[in-house]
Amino acid sequence: MLYVDQTSSAESLVTQMGAFKAGVTVVSFDEKDSVDALDNALGSGAKGLIFSPDTVTGEGETRTTHLQKLIPELN
Repeated sequence: MLYVDQTSSAESLVTQMGAFKAGVTVVSFDEKDSVDALDNALGSGAKGLIFSPDTVTGEGETRTTHLQKLIPELN
């Protein structure tokens, strides 16, 4: 399972098409979701995450900041 931002960038679309072709389930999430929503998504068995690092969420933080809170060892 792969979670991706709901962006219309070329990179995101190519990633999703490649994942579909490889038989991977792709789930989009809203870039305005909270850190708790991202935590729930990651806890559901996702094996990958494609995101725009500078996407500003509804909490006024970037997606990167959310990931750093959830997985501090990524720093």
